[in-house]
Amino acid sequence: MDRIRERIAQHLGVPNVTRRWQARVRTQPLPARGGRWLWTTIQSQPLYGRKDGKTSITLMWVEGFVQATQDLATITALELTNDATLIPDWPVPPRTGVSANPPPPPYALTP
Repeated sequence: MDRIRERIAQHLGVPNVTRRWQARVRTQPLPARGGRWLWTTIQSQPLYGRKDGKTSITLMWVEGFVQATQDLATITALELTNDATLIPDWPVPPRTGVSANPPPPPYALTP
């Protein structure tokens, strides 16, 4: 994040483009949750890893990563344009159960 923040400040004159960065992600299931990947919001920290220290990529992890990328891209575009960018709705597949209720976007949707 430091490198992104420094480069954008240097080349575009926006001093802290990452100040509002937050993202919605899917978290690794815990036994008490019955194996379900729940949604959470992260702020300026890496995506969650496994308890055993290993990494794994699953469909749910990818969905969470894509959502996080979309959130960060949106927040960055809004920061760079002083909230003057119209943000389209991101395409989302039909959802059911836990995946039907992600947290609200970590940014204000533009009209």
